[in-house]
Amino acid sequence: MADPIMLSKKELTLNLSERRMIGSHMLFTLTFDGSLINHPQENGSSRRRVLDAGTGTGVWAIDYADAGFVDIVETMYKWPSNGWPRDPKFKEMGLWNYENLGNGASGLSMALFTRALGWTAEEVEVFLVDVRKDMRNHAIHGWWPIYVVYGRKP
Repeated sequence: MADPIMLSKKELTLNLSERRMIGSHMLFTLTFDGSLINHPQENGSSRRRVLDAGTGTGVWAIDYADAGFVDIVETMYKWPSNGWPRDPKFKEMGLWNYENLGNGASGLSMALFTRALGWTAEEVEVFLVDVRKDMRNHAIHGWWPIYVVYGRKP
């Protein structure tokens, strides 16, 4: 797998949004051990359609059951917040996750802090200096729970 610190010249010319998309792809590829497809296994089955639903609050579980899906599988994965884990796979996942979140911190924070809290953009950026510092701190063993849910229509 690619190291987020060792990006190619082509990748360095990408804008931050494109780099975050690459980082997200790398995180999911590592999470699923190289496979980007999860579905209930049936002998002789050929899958032709995929439903990708952004489920938000979690009420998806009721909606999923009401829609008639069966063989529903929910799996929780952990994404480290930076490179603190000793395990090489989780260390790499943490590096990609930090790359994603560190570059996205302004975009994730700006509207909330300026509109809801009344901060100026400059105040937000000054605050994010310490946030990014904490995000890099390997003594803070943070991680994100990532839920993956799939099922099938009977």
